[in-house]
Amino acid sequence: MLNVLRRSANSIIIKVLLVFLAISFGIWGIGDYAQRDSETPVAKVAGYSISQREFQQAYESFLNNLRQSSNGKLDKKTAELLGMKQQVLVRMIHRTLVQDMARQLRLSVSSDRLRGLIAANPAFLSDGQFDEERYRAILHREHLSPSQYEANLAVDLTLSQLEKTLSQIPHLPKLLQKDLFQMEHEERTIHTLTLDPRNLEAEIKVTPELLQAYHAMHQTRFMTPLQVKVAYVTLDAGSVRADIQVSDPEIETYYQEHLADYQTEESRQVRHILAKASADARESAQALEKIRQAKARIQGGDSFADVARQLSDDPSASQGGDLGLLKHGMTDPVFEKAAFSLAEKGLSDPVKTDFGYHLIQVDHIQPAVVRSLQSVTAEIRSQIIEEKIQDAIYARSVTLEDQLTPEVDLQTLAKDLRLGYHETDLFQHDDPRLQGVEKQPKFQESAFALAKGGQSPPIEVSDNT
Repeated sequence: MLNVLRRSANSIIIKVLLVFLAISFGIWGIGDYAQRDSETPVAKVAGYSISQREFQQAYESFLNNLRQSSNGKLDKKTAELLGMKQQVLVRMIHRTLVQDMARQLRLSVSSDRLRGLIAANPAFLSDGQFDEERYRAILHREHLSPSQYEANLAVDLTLSQLEKTLSQIPHLPKLLQKDLFQMEHEERTIHTLTLDPRNLEAEIKVTPELLQAYHAMHQTRFMTPLQVKVAYVTLDAGSVRADIQVSDPEIETYYQEHLADYQTEESRQVRHILAKASADARESAQALEKIRQAKARIQGGDSFADVARQLSDDPSASQGGDLGLLKHGMTDPVFEKAAFSLAEKGLSDPVKTDFGYHLIQVDHIQPAVVRSLQSVTAEIRSQIIEEKIQDAIYARSVTLEDQLTPEVDLQTLAKDLRLGYHETDLFQHDDPRLQGVEKQPKFQESAFALAKGGQSPPIEVSDNT
């Protein structure tokens, strides 16, 4: 409705209406609504109360719209500083006053028209039809119940009727003409008094007792979060890597012990023709005969792929029965045994499985291959180094824990064990200045759990550290 009033601001009727709205603010008292309890109305307008709940809903909706239009840059605190609460309240008062005028004019909206408008709203349609679930989901996202939305829509439609009614009044009543004339020609003389706080500073005396009392009453304002300062040593892959050596005999031994890791197993390019069969003897016999006929055709010169496309009951028929490269363990054991017993280009006898009867052909055999020691030397060296690093880190951590006592100087111990030594400044939980190890949750958890002068056992804050 406010948009209606703004668009019609040049209309004499609307101007007069706004005159009465402005005058009304001097009649209805509006206190500090942010401080009232939930039972006290925010404002009373023309006999109607604007509740705390209604105001909060309107304010939150207003803020959400502002956040969307500003890409989330406007926060709640800034909105309050800009007087947004007052703006929302003024809008609600405007709306209530205009609603009251509509009631006096007995303007209303029928339930049939209301339902029709909701059902025709494109936002609530799915595939051109009203979608009840979509309707409720959209309202839920806007923190509205169907009854609230429908009530608001009814008010909007009623106010639209009021706008139309006012715009059709041919002449302004004399009473309104008089009020409008007085408003436009009114003059006021204003006297102001300016108080500069700086002129009062000399009169203010701040005593130690006053400072102490203020501090006692506002202790939370002067509290700082818990901070700690720690010294620590780091044991990581970099601390031990320089000491790691790997000999050729070690590489060869590792190769022999893990030979299976460097071997590719045999695989076969296989085709088959399937004749499905059940436990029924007659059906089984028909399936077997079908496979025998297929084999006879292939042996007679027809290609396996063509026969498979024509006769096979398996989905692979469209690919000429091609099953791709098969390795051990990928198919039915009976089928696998038959396929891996054939020579290249070999054709099997009928093979019976739970699926029915098969005719199998091996197109190509890719034999098992063992990668040479020379081809995997670098890979093995890296693997051995990583394993030795793990062992070295564990061994040094045990030594560190054994030698770490309250009497031992941590910096000296770090030097003896060739470990990294570090000291931090004071920091708090999740301090943005922290980097690396100090940023790790386990490091901070341990640091804040210690008493002054305490020592933690070695802790693993990340992989290899």
